[in-house]
Amino acid sequence: MTCPPHEEADDDAKGYTYRFPAEVRESRMQGTYGKEGEPGWHFLYGRIQEDGSAALRLEGIVNNPDYAIRNAERGKRYTYRIKAQFDEKSGVGQRLTGRVCEFRFTR
Repeated sequence: MTCPPHEEADDDAKGYTYRFPAEVRESRMQGTYGKEGEPGWHFLYGRIQEDGSAALRLEGIVNNPDYAIRNAERGKRYTYRIKAQFDEKSGVGQRLTGRVCEFRFTR
């Protein structure tokens, strides 16, 4: 998961990259970064279709306001959708709203 700096006239959130494990069982993907309920936590989940397409969702909790859009306060919960495409060995995805974030998956 890579989110480059968000440089707009009214916002300058710093960029970041997280690497974390995820698993797929019965066409459902699930991955967690950090400890659930604590700042810095991310939960990625969704269903992968037979053609490899996926509509994923990420839930998170802001850790450091410097890396959040509009300096959202520490502890604020957020969620967004991700459009992804998988093949047998890898996948790519992109955040659909807000700042640009890209996802790369490897098996």
